[in-house]
Amino acid sequence: MCVMRKKAMGMQNTGDTISITIPESMFLNENGLNVSLDYEDLIDWCFQREVGESQMNIFMNMHWTLAVISPWNGLVYWLDPLGAENKINSFPEKIITEGIKQFSSVHWKDIKKIKKNAYIRWEQPQCPRQPAYTKYCGYFVCRYMLEIVQKRVLWVSKQVFHSICTYSSEDIDEMRDLWIKYVLDHEPDEEDS
Repeated sequence: MCVMRKKAMGMQNTGDTISITIPESMFLNENGLNVSLDYEDLIDWCFQREVGESQMNIFMNMHWTLAVISPWNGLVYWLDPLGAENKINSFPEKIITEGIKQFSSVHWKDIKKIKKNAYIRWEQPQCPRQPAYTKYCGYFVCRYMLEIVQKRVLWVSKQVFHSICTYSSEDIDEMRDLWIKYVLDHEPDEEDS
């Protein structure tokens, strides 16, 4: 994080920003999405302030959740840092359900469990909860993804997060460090500008 702090201080003096292109496949946008991070954005990350409206404003104004989708099995795991008792938002439920139905209509001969009229099962396994009155949901969702990939699981069963009630500040700091590394690794060279 020291490197990022130094970078942020230099940006404060010059007024520079860091541009990151979010790949088009990430949010199904047509040409990718360019996001600019300024001095204040980097300082918020460096000094471990809550992520607020300035960081990637496009994505951070809403509560983050994670849908882990298994279209071959007609199964969706919905991970919500506010807790499994939270109701699944109807908009993503409708979009994901429609996507699985379209997938199964194309692949229905290959899928033994799914018929033409697909039944989609939604599960909300227990997962680590963000502390009350915080805006850490983005960190938690990124951490969920990291743990699922690191554990190399195909199913998000109760055993994936079985002993974790919440994440420690060290766990959240690890996500910040990974984000900082990503930003620094994807910053265009000055010759490219």
